[in-house]
Amino acid sequence: MTADNASLSPDSKLNPHFEGRMTKRVLKNLPEGLLIQSNCGEGPFGLFEERLGPKDRREEVWERLRHRRLAGRLFRGFADEASYDIICSLNELGF
Repeated sequence: MTADNASLSPDSKLNPHFEGRMTKRVLKNLPEGLLIQSNCGEGPFGLFEERLGPKDRREEVWERLRHRRLAGRLFRGFADEASYDIICSLNELGF
């Protein structure tokens, strides 16, 4: 656990790589290529989903999060499409 109450775990097919509150500090430290998804929304899909690019472009991502009022909300991050698809499927089934 980090100071921001977020966890980074080894990638597995049933666990997100990242799960916790999205702060500016957390966003800037997440690895490039991570697919982030907000925990807010209806059904399996969040209000915000994006694959993270280079760290020097994170300020733009942060501004989009703030604009949608999602800064500080719960997010998950997936290292690959397969783990993202599995979690979305489980959510659709009510898990």
